[in-house]
Amino acid sequence: MMRSITRFIAALAIILAAGAPAFADNDTEFGIEDDLTVLGTAGTAADPDLEVKGFTVFGSTLSTPGLQIPAAPGNIFANGYVQVSSGLYVGGNSTFTAYGFFQSTVTMVEGNLKYGSGVAGKVMKSGGDGFVYWADDETGLAALSGTPYYLRMENAAGNSIVDSRLVQNAASTNITLIGGSSLTVTGAMGVDGALNVGGILTSAGYGVFQSTVQFLNNTGDVTNLYFNNGAANAGKVLKAASDGFLYWGQDNDSVLGMGTAYRLQMVNAAGDALENSAFLQNASGSNITMVAGSSLTVNELLVQGDAELLAKISVAGAATFVSSMTVRGNTQFGDTTADIHALNMAPETGVGLSVNSSGTGGNYAAKFYSGGSLAAWIKKK
Repeated sequence: MMRSITRFIAALAIILAAGAPAFADNDTEFGIEDDLTVLGTAGTAADPDLEVKGFTVFGSTLSTPGLQIPAAPGNIFANGYVQVSSGLYVGGNSTFTAYGFFQSTVTMVEGNLKYGSGVAGKVMKSGGDGFVYWADDETGLAALSGTPYYLRMENAAGNSIVDSRLVQNAASTNITLIGGSSLTVTGAMGVDGALNVGGILTSAGYGVFQSTVQFLNNTGDVTNLYFNNGAANAGKVLKAASDGFLYWGQDNDSVLGMGTAYRLQMVNAAGDALENSAFLQNASGSNITMVAGSSLTVNELLVQGDAELLAKISVAGAATFVSSMTVRGNTQFGDTTADIHALNMAPETGVGLSVNSSGTGGNYAAKFYSGGSLAAWIKKK
């Protein structure tokens, strides 16, 4: 039904406008009581779907609208709010007589922000209520004053600058902290050149020296290295602890409490004291004994005098005796039938016992006794 009415009104408008020049105002008014729907969707710039050439008013019209724009063809007056769901492109100047709220980023091409009259050298400052204004860059500061070459700082009121405790020389090669003042460094401080301290240097934390530390003007046994509480530590020496720190200790700390008398001493596992070894020397200094329950492992042993063993001896390698050896207990040679042994010669493969003599006639190679009487023998005729 709406489509039929629209078509009728459109046809009526054509009839009423018949004979009028194109785009001319022939005092004809066209009105629609309800809505107007334009169904075209294929419009172009040359042939739009809806084309209004003249001055256009949207919203409830006033008897005399307070226009700030010319009532000329192509101009639009919106008597109410305007909402744009996507982008808005404005090709000319725009005037806003009330607030403009931008809820996202506002980007302006450099040099295109104009605010008020603007005076060269001014800066934009906050007025405290959110508004900004043009003002001098040095607003709130008094005229510069003070002593030449003194580094300046802001005063307590924040409205001027005054002398600091640092003064630079005229050649710009040195900065001095004036007398009677101190410098506190709360963070790290690096010195690339020499550091000359004319008074006392106090460090509440570590002092790390990555090169040589030299103490000058030492005379005799007096040095410029000073440690507090010297009277209580008189005669002591500096020693290193396991954590790298130095402490005062006795010069003979490592030999105090040497252990049991006549026990030979050795350095303990920590390397800082002596303790008993397994060797015990007699009071006359003529004998060294291994304490009971200990053992001795010898890789190589040379005994040039008599040796008396009160317990067993175990030899894992070859042993050579260049003089007589007396065994007073039971003796066993070998522990398997594959072992080979020899007297006066090298052992032979596959021979349990090899015996060699001089080969002189009448000399025995071996004698065997029973109850003290000769029972058997082997000799050369």
